[in-house]
Amino acid sequence: MHKINYNQFINFNEQTITTLKADFALLSQSLLPAEGYSFLLRHSAPQRVLQKAILSIFNDFAKGNIDFETLKDIFTISSESSAISSALVDWRPEPQVYCYVMIEFICSNKTKIPPPVYCRLIESLINDGQTSRLLMLLQYHIIPDDEIVALQLVSMREKCDFAYQFAMDMLKRMNKNNNQILQILIAIGDYAEALIFCINHKVQLSNHDITSLLSQVKNPVLLFQLNQYLQNNIN
Repeated sequence: MHKINYNQFINFNEQTITTLKADFALLSQSLLPAEGYSFLLRHSAPQRVLQKAILSIFNDFAKGNIDFETLKDIFTISSESSAISSALVDWRPEPQVYCYVMIEFICSNKTKIPPPVYCRLIESLINDGQTSRLLMLLQYHIIPDDEIVALQLVSMREKCDFAYQFAMDMLKRMNKNNNQILQILIAIGDYAEALIFCINHKVQLSNHDITSLLSQVKNPVLLFQLNQYLQNNIN
């Protein structure tokens, strides 16, 4: 086998050329975390390699092996944040650690962050009892208006008393009309809230529509309460 250039070899017997490719993921492991991630970005490493590398860095941070300043450096290395966003959706540390890292990522990122990342943050804040922090993030629109985010808030309403109202306000700011909001509630299977929403916002429903929605409510206690509610609120 004879060398042609720095990464190609020719086998005259088999009449083949072999191209050797550098293992950038392996090479990056010999560098400090921020430098290693920057190295992968410079060499256009595949998304899965970037995501695996950043997940490893996150896990090392959760174990106390990497300081917070290193994470901040990584967040500001590149405007390409999709690998970090994907890693944050998959990462499952303690909620307090996750919220700490996530808020820093949101504040330091200049590009649009995918809705699933905000959904994970909402879930983690509520599960960690940090509803006051979630309230602040919603009030100051650090968590942006988005239909997927609104649906996540609706799904967390039993754990967070203000989540549902913020979700409805968010959908209205997005110019979703009452009928569209109703369809969203029906689509996610929240039939009880759909009925109450119709009553409170004077969305016209036929008796057939009301009966159809009630038939989807399987909890007998809730069904009784809804019937009572309807009798008291519909002329």
